[in-house]
Amino acid sequence: MTDDNQPQKPLTDKDKAVLRSWSNIGSPGQAPTTPFVPSNAQKQKFQPIKIARTVNMQWVIDQETYKRLQLGHSAREMEDKWNIYMEDDTVHFHRSWTGMELFRFHVEPVLSNTLSLDHKPTRQYIVSSFEVEQDPERYTDTDEQAIRDTLSEVMKAVLGVGLATANG
Repeated sequence: MTDDNQPQKPLTDKDKAVLRSWSNIGSPGQAPTTPFVPSNAQKQKFQPIKIARTVNMQWVIDQETYKRLQLGHSAREMEDKWNIYMEDDTVHFHRSWTGMELFRFHVEPVLSNTLSLDHKPTRQYIVSSFEVEQDPERYTDTDEQAIRDTLSEVMKAVLGVGLATANG
């Protein structure tokens, strides 16, 4: 047990990164096997983005990634920080405790130049921008790269989704 009256060592950069990751992501539960479709009661608690900022980028999404986005994620315990769901090809990211939506993006289907094993064009999807909450009482990041990094980190850790840009 530590003595709270003793001076604490300053946090290292690695410690700060771990705390930031915990704050952004939490402890995701098991991967879902059925899509998370919020009930009407849950939707009433969800608050849409209040002040939207559009961040332009170009993500290419394959069929497997699209399926994971469709499954989304439902917070099941206190350490779980996100409710993520897809509705009408729009993916919504709500904080689990507050219900505030921090991110959302629309997924556009396109045909790929790649052929499947049965020689049919494979389906791919493009995300050309996403919206992020910019009300400082709801979300404080304003740096575009930090915002992109946070959304990518959440998608990778919570949904198991890594995104590729259209330009590589």
